[in-house]
Amino acid sequence: MIQLLVWKDWLRNLYRRYARVLLPVIRFLLAFAVFMMINGQIGYEAKLTKLPVVLGLSFFSAFMPTAVLVLLAAAAVLIHIYAASKIMTLVFLLVILILYLMFARFVPRYGWALLAVPMLYSLHIPYVIPLVLGLVATPVSALAVGCGVVLHYLLLLVKETALTATDSMGMEDVLAMYTYVLKSITSNRHMMLTIGIFFVVIFVIWFVRRLRIAHAHEIAILVGVVTNILLFLLGDLMLDVSDELLYVILGSLGSGVLAFIVQFFRFTLDYSTIENVQFEDDDYYYYVRAVPKLKVTTPEVNVKKFTAGEEPEESQEDYQEEEEEEFLTGRYKLYAEEEDEIKLDLEFEEYYDLEPEQMPEPERKKEEKRK
Repeated sequence: MIQLLVWKDWLRNLYRRYARVLLPVIRFLLAFAVFMMINGQIGYEAKLTKLPVVLGLSFFSAFMPTAVLVLLAAAAVLIHIYAASKIMTLVFLLVILILYLMFARFVPRYGWALLAVPMLYSLHIPYVIPLVLGLVATPVSALAVGCGVVLHYLLLLVKETALTATDSMGMEDVLAMYTYVLKSITSNRHMMLTIGIFFVVIFVIWFVRRLRIAHAHEIAILVGVVTNILLFLLGDLMLDVSDELLYVILGSLGSGVLAFIVQFFRFTLDYSTIENVQFEDDDYYYYVRAVPKLKVTTPEVNVKKFTAGEEPEESQEDYQEEEEEEFLTGRYKLYAEEEDEIKLDLEFEEYYDLEPEQMPEPERKKEEKRK
């Protein structure tokens, strides 16, 4: 555990030191993954699928807020739809415009969550986003997750209808196609079920982690995982969808592990040293329960290099210690000599009035030696 805390502290310090470099790199990788996902699912416009174009858009998005990345992704989707069917562009433009306005108005900070949901669907772990948002955000962030879910089903619908709608269709056929698209979006029961469950999971985790209990965040993750599994199992049984039960269970468990990792890097609390503090001001009397965070400082290692056949060079600290030791030794010697002289003077004063012949033998020798 201590070693894990040391690694976490080292990684956090590394991120803080090079945040100006790492943030654009992370945004570049996110943008690259988003554009590659869109090109992989609905790559009807050949120009947008070229690698230089994807790299250029990703590089531009690296220095922009995530809301700009969402706007570019929406534009890329519309360009692909227009390349496949000009007739279907209008209805999908209306749907994407509504989604973007809702996102930009209420949750512009969580653009990464909106874009991550469709990408994680391909890995069968979209549940990690509501688990993480329940830990770090408020229930309002469920709106970003809902937009991401709608975007996922919208891409599936584009693949289904874009190539079937041609410019030679009559007005009745076009209206029928528009009606089918809008009905497929508004009447998709599985999509609505997913949005509702994700909202419940975010709210449950947010509620539990705010309780005044030990290990509230870890308990909140476990409760969120169990809630997600139970609600999806009940919902899939009601909708008679049995082929996704295994993906739901395994995906929820894997998402829970990732949520625990995110919580570990956010902070780790030491519940063995809880302090209850009471203080007051002019208006209130406060009861505060303080739970300290576990922190481990990275040990400093001094490495000395030695070359074969040469004596090791003394460091500056060793040199200073030797100088101080020599100085102190010299002072002790000086004090010792001064004490000897004082003793001799005192002994001489005792026999100052006596003649050398009257002094004892040891003192007479000292006197002769002194003279």
